[in-house]
Amino acid sequence: MSIQMIRKVVLDGFFLGIVIAALAVAGSLWNPFQRGFFCGDESIMYPYRTDTVPVYMLRLCSIGIPVLSFLICEWTLLRKQRTNVRCFGVPIPTWLRGFYCVTISFALGLCFTELITNITKKVIGRPRPCFLSVCQPSVNCSSPQWQNRYIEPYEFFCKGNQRDIFNDIRMSFLSGHSSMSAYGMIFLAVSTLKTQ
Repeated sequence: MSIQMIRKVVLDGFFLGIVIAALAVAGSLWNPFQRGFFCGDESIMYPYRTDTVPVYMLRLCSIGIPVLSFLICEWTLLRKQRTNVRCFGVPIPTWLRGFYCVTISFALGLCFTELITNITKKVIGRPRPCFLSVCQPSVNCSSPQWQNRYIEPYEFFCKGNQRDIFNDIRMSFLSGHSSMSAYGMIFLAVSTLKTQ
């Protein structure tokens, strides 16, 4: 029994490590698809603003609330159950095993969700609403030669000062905030239904 438990923890850690490594590689080594734009596209003419919901708050709510709920539910429902399960002589409570299983499943799913979201963002390359204000393309949009036609990515370059977010302004779709919060809350709802 002890060897099986250790094997499960090691395999879970291995698979989680692979997904996290793939996430890091996709995030750092892969540039988003370069799309052009129309000068009159009002959907990309907004001024740059920082995130309304900061990333730390998103993660706190999307990860913290479900994990805390798992812990409370597993402890409340299973704290009185007694089992003979031991790992190298140390008794492992039923609620702790239940909490571990649901949390590792949640973590793997969350990493896959983030990986799929980032890959989709980079493959699609949809400009963000602040694209024109951050990029400040080298074309003069008021000039007749650029009016009413698609400006290919090789026909302009970005002149803006915020070079650190040039890649980010090309990753509008899928929404990372939406996908992470939806995954966290849907997983929480489904796991709560399962425990009832």
